[in-house]
Amino acid sequence: CRDVWNLTTLDSNLLPGEQQLVGGLTAGEQTIYDRRLRIRHADGTEHVVSINFAPLLNESGEYDGAVTTFEDVTWRVETEQALRQREEDYRPLLESLSDMVLRTDPQGRVTFANQNFYDAFNTSEEVLAGNSYMTFVHERDRPAAEQGWQQLFEPPYRSEVEQRWLTRFGWRWFSWSSAAVLDKSGKVAAITGVGRDITHHREA
Repeated sequence: CRDVWNLTTLDSNLLPGEQQLVGGLTAGEQTIYDRRLRIRHADGTEHVVSINFAPLLNESGEYDGAVTTFEDVTWRVETEQALRQREEDYRPLLESLSDMVLRTDPQGRVTFANQNFYDAFNTSEEVLAGNSYMTFVHERDRPAAEQGWQQLFEPPYRSEVEQRWLTRFGWRWFSWSSAAVLDKSGKVAAITGVGRDITHHREA
């Protein structure tokens, strides 16, 4: 780590404006998870680093060191930014679709939905963001939903599932066509799904 980042002290490699964000990390006062900082690489380039920090206490409960990990998440951040830009570019198209559009992170937490989704489920961006899509799925359909979800993490990174979701109109059948979005390293960065109400077809 010292050779790659040319570290002497953490502050010496932080870019202007980042030092104050270190806060409790350098003071050893609190556990920190995924604190993202801009830092200068040994070759002079700027990177985004995720820092995880856990203080170690002695038998008297006093600070006695820490365990700190650094992960270069530059590609992840660039992918997230590209996805947000793509969302803005295609928002008019997504809002004009009669189907529902949903995007989640690799953990299944919702990061975007079009207006049709908000209307059908009587929710909003503020309420929905960060929650798992699985909360809408009928309990009996969750095993199949989980199986379809796992398919998104291996080639061809697509899945087709039919399942019941709880809408403001009650339980409705939906056909979901989903695909994974890969980052430059080939890892799944997001999941995008398009859902269509097929209740009339299923109950005919």
